[in-house]
Amino acid sequence: MLGAYDTITILTGGLVVGAWRHALIVGKKGASCVRVLVINPNTQVELSYALAETVRNKLPEAEIVAFCPTRGPLSIESERDAWESAWYCMEELGELPAEMDAVIVACYSDHPLIPVLRDRLVHKPVIGILQASLWASANAGIPPLIVTSGDSWIPVLSNYLSQRQHEGIVRAVHASAADLFANSSATIDAIRTELVDADPSTPYALCLGCAAMTGLTSHITPHWSYPVIDGVEAAADWIKNWCEERVCDGDKRLR
Repeated sequence: MLGAYDTITILTGGLVVGAWRHALIVGKKGASCVRVLVINPNTQVELSYALAETVRNKLPEAEIVAFCPTRGPLSIESERDAWESAWYCMEELGELPAEMDAVIVACYSDHPLIPVLRDRLVHKPVIGILQASLWASANAGIPPLIVTSGDSWIPVLSNYLSQRQHEGIVRAVHASAADLFANSSATIDAIRTELVDADPSTPYALCLGCAAMTGLTSHITPHWSYPVIDGVEAAADWIKNWCEERVCDGDKRLR
């Protein structure tokens, strides 16, 4: 149970260090908690809330700190946007990642923040939601069917799968991530539309290929015969698995 910390608090002004204006804390806070940083690389504060809630639901005993930059793209629609968002994130994050036990980068791409943070946080887990969803798909034993946001991501994600010798299919709902988050009902309908001509006899794990699709799994599952994977949930599961496989010290913090 989360008790007194069962709310989200936005830290502003003098309560934060440097430019952490859009950091927020969800869940327990204290020495006994694993601390998970959820980075939303775009500037949508409301989406940061949603991402934090998704992770909190999966890791109820953790302290969740969500972050988004104050500058940069409102919606990441290309690799160029991803690089721009990485620049602003690194400029504003400061030492916050070093104070966390694990990091989730909540952009469905091979986001530049991932290798940068892995280099800096050598002994701590850093995972992107694309990579986490492919991990979950592999655990399910079937290839991914990624339904992403805009058409520009189809060749990028297809190339990512090919380079890593993953079988899979990539489709798009032809909308920006910002639009998807603003209208969840339309997003659900758009995802369902992309599944209409899918061969039900061919097993694919349906991967919700955009951070803005988080929380929609229950709306899609009745319309798909195979696993539906929310990359944010998968990232939280990956961190839980990582933690369980390692020895923790007396206050349960990862080493």
